[in-house]
Amino acid sequence: NNNAHSAALALFDCKSEYEITFDNMKKMVAIHLRLEAKIPVIISGPTGCGKTWLVEFYASLVGCEFRVMKVHGGVTENEIYRFVTEAETFSQKADKHVVCFFDEINTCDSMDLFKGLFLD
Repeated sequence: NNNAHSAALALFDCKSEYEITFDNMKKMVAIHLRLEAKIPVIISGPTGCGKTWLVEFYASLVGCEFRVMKVHGGVTENEIYRFVTEAETFSQKADKHVVCFFDEINTCDSMDLFKGLFLD
């Protein structure tokens, strides 16, 4: 769709210091295939390697809403539920897919909650 393409180009212009490599394109295809199959995506890598930007660029490219929750030891399960519920509500009302990115998920104490939300 033209709007998604324009949004992706605008995002790319804002992030011009980031290079879209063949490897990044392969990662975006893998993300797309998993999301289309309704399989959660886990992306790992060192701080600052571009995980958030890659997923934000993907969401923009395909016309999805992109939402980030910075997860840390102080985030409560209620805050996580609220974030997910708000994303679901937005998706239903706007008739638009939402890509939720949980940044630094490995630092929180709620892994069982995430497993229940996305895998069970």
